[in-house]
Amino acid sequence: MASNTILLVDDEESILKAIVRTLADDGYHLLTARSGPEALARLKECNVDLVISDQRMPGMTGLELRQLTIERNLLTQHVKRQEAVLKELEDKYPGITRVERGEDGSIVVEP
Repeated sequence: MASNTILLVDDEESILKAIVRTLADDGYHLLTARSGPEALARLKECNVDLVISDQRMPGMTGLELRQLTIERNLLTQHVKRQEAVLKELEDKYPGITRVERGEDGSIVVEP
């Protein structure tokens, strides 16, 4: 099974729990954060391969979190690994749709 680390960010506890339940048996190392600032702190502490974030959160949007993550160079620098993790998720959960592939290697998806 995969051993990639995914950080899940959402201000709604029930959403985080649902995503964790969904991915728990897939072999990922899952981290959670309830806000953008908490996510930034987790990114400083841990090597994270992929961030899955809500867009609308109080205090910091998902896009603001994405920008700060890029500016502060907080994700592992393995775009191929990010791509592989997302491909695994797309294969298992066909409802995931890619929306944008950033020049920085980041990927924005819709459920």
